[in-house]
Amino acid sequence: MLVPMSGVRSNNRLLGALVGLGWGAFWGLIIPLTPLISLDRQSRDWLARFQVQSPVPKEVVILGIDGQIRGHRPPDFYLEPASYAALLKRLLTAAKAKVVLLTLPNSFSKLGNPDDQYDRPLHDAIARYDRQVVLEAVPFNNRQVDTFNNLLPYGDDLQLKVPLDDLIGVRQFLVDPDNIVRRTQVAVNLNRLDGGGLQSFFSADFLAVRKFLGYSPHAPGANDRIHFFGPDRTFSEYPVELLCPPDPFEGCGPLPDKTVLDRFRGKLVIVGHVDDHPEATTVETPFGSMDALDLHANIVGDLLTGQSDRTLPPPWDLLLVLGFGMVSGLCFTLKPARILVSGLLVAFALLVFVCLRSEPTLLLPVMPMLAAFVFAGNTLFYLRSRAATQARFLAQQEEINRLRRAEREAILNQTKKLLFRVATDIHDRPLQEMKLVMDKLEDLLLGLPGQSPEAQAIDEAILALQAVGRDIRIELNDLREVAAKLEITPALKDGLHAGLHAELDRLRDSGELKLAIERRIRPLIEPAADSRWLDAREDLFRFFKEALTNVIRHAQPHGAALLWVELGQSDSEAYLIVENDGPSPGTATTGGGYGTKVMNTIAGELTGGDWQRVARPEGGTRVLLRWQMPTSTQTGQATAAAKSVGSSLPVD
Repeated sequence: MLVPMSGVRSNNRLLGALVGLGWGAFWGLIIPLTPLISLDRQSRDWLARFQVQSPVPKEVVILGIDGQIRGHRPPDFYLEPASYAALLKRLLTAAKAKVVLLTLPNSFSKLGNPDDQYDRPLHDAIARYDRQVVLEAVPFNNRQVDTFNNLLPYGDDLQLKVPLDDLIGVRQFLVDPDNIVRRTQVAVNLNRLDGGGLQSFFSADFLAVRKFLGYSPHAPGANDRIHFFGPDRTFSEYPVELLCPPDPFEGCGPLPDKTVLDRFRGKLVIVGHVDDHPEATTVETPFGSMDALDLHANIVGDLLTGQSDRTLPPPWDLLLVLGFGMVSGLCFTLKPARILVSGLLVAFALLVFVCLRSEPTLLLPVMPMLAAFVFAGNTLFYLRSRAATQARFLAQQEEINRLRRAEREAILNQTKKLLFRVATDIHDRPLQEMKLVMDKLEDLLLGLPGQSPEAQAIDEAILALQAVGRDIRIELNDLREVAAKLEITPALKDGLHAGLHAELDRLRDSGELKLAIERRIRPLIEPAADSRWLDAREDLFRFFKEALTNVIRHAQPHGAALLWVELGQSDSEAYLIVENDGPSPGTATTGGGYGTKVMNTIAGELTGGDWQRVARPEGGTRVLLRWQMPTSTQTGQATAAAKSVGSSLPVD
């Protein structure tokens, strides 16, 4: 059965769409729940590097303590509370900085008396500049935090003069499973180490920007990422000794050049340790390793400018990946596939480029989309290769079957030629020699008296030889007819059922069969490439033709109007029924004419073969033939055909 090419193309398109949709669902829905989500994060990191970089906020300045003075021996800054107090005074009074985000060494936090003279200078400076200073506290295990109680301004009633969450900000670098910081948050609940219980804190960056602006900035969303203005050292950074030359007594020595103060005027200054200082912290970011102060500067810059790298909401992300996967699958199945696939990749690159230009902070799900594209292509290539392999295998099987048929036909042709030669040889030699003998006997007969015993004997011998000659010629003619018929009936190549239909159609079209025909002809489970079955099928077809001949000769001329033909199978037993409604010619299955003998012979040679001719009670004759079908391991296609048993055809 030929399948329309439009149907094949439609099926291919549907398969491509489903494969692409499946991989899109896998990468867009399943992957975010697995560790492979890091691939998506890294693809967005790569995309962030190609963003149109925003101008670096000039309001943010880093004052770094690296532990050494260029060209001199360390230190560049004395790590004592008095030095930090002098630095705060110089920044906020002399330089007129607006806000200072101060990252102190962990050793400065004590549970002792806040009136300790060692801490007093820094304690007083913080109390004096509490509206302009933010102390950064680093949480432990994301659960507890040390609040520098010894440096906070307490009143006589031992209550803080300033709300704790207005002076202490918490470091909020949210680390992903791949140890890269991509996000932050503006508030968190932590337990205080001083026994104050659970308390809400702002992030140090958010609190510093709020003091700088005088109001709360826009907070980033839960799925928003930090927008990096560039790699490490993108922001203005100055060594601490430039503003505060180290002085063991005063903390900050005199400034050689007071114009340095202008660099910090009206700025938000982030003070802390950088580079190789033991107190410095290095974090991994999408732009590589970065000092904690540089990361603070990027977050502060985002809060000041209201920027953050955005991602689509998860449902929209999923729809985009599903759509791209489905379109990818379609492109792989349409023609010309190479041009369509290349065009899809170009369109995808243009989409990413346009988004980077028109929406610089929007990061599309590049990795899931490309993964769906690649895996859909590979899957369809595999399926196409597998289908091609199966097609080659079927073609090879068909070629093998064709060769077998050709070999059988060659054997049949050789057999036909051999039989013809045998018949010709018998006719040309033994029969001719027998004729010569008969001629000699006739000559002898002419020389004998007509009533002599010798003449009568010779006459009887001549008559016997003539009868033998006639019989031999009849057998030779039969042999030639058999040789001429030694071939596979073309109508049977599609199965016995097809041959029965073809013979009925031939007889009806030729006018030999005038009865109305009701067909209940079902396909049998025929073994493929089985010479025994092919031989038996020819005999069955001949049986059927003999049964039809009987109907045409005996039933049709005597008033029969309807013919029923049924072919079927139950397990391994098959049956053939030819039935008519004419007068009954008798029920004998032995003796009879030549046709009956042929039918007896065929039934006897079939495995489990048995036939009978019975009279129908309502008039007519019913011929029933039963036999056992041969078994074969190659019955797949025939089984499928037999399972799709057709209903009875209407009366012709």
